[in-house]
Amino acid sequence: MPHWTYTIMLGDVWRDENLTFEQRRDAITARLRTSQWLAELGGEGSTLADLVQELAESADVEAFDDLWNDLYDFADTDRAWIDTVSRP
Repeated sequence: MPHWTYTIMLGDVWRDENLTFEQRRDAITARLRTSQWLAELGGEGSTLADLVQELAESADVEAFDDLWNDLYDFADTDRAWIDTVSRP
């Protein structure tokens, strides 16, 4: 069983169909920005911080999804679990 160093809980906003794309995108990127993962490994100018900034600026779902795949690869490498299912 994998051991995760960081956990980011997004299920409540990820699956909230009452939010517009922009509201969901903004809520997700806000949580990423305040996560311990970004605090420790996503310093200014880092690829991780730049990727989260690009996510925050994504204009549509397709652009967001493309960037999300890249972010997920970083998460695996950094042992960060991004939970898009569980709700608090």
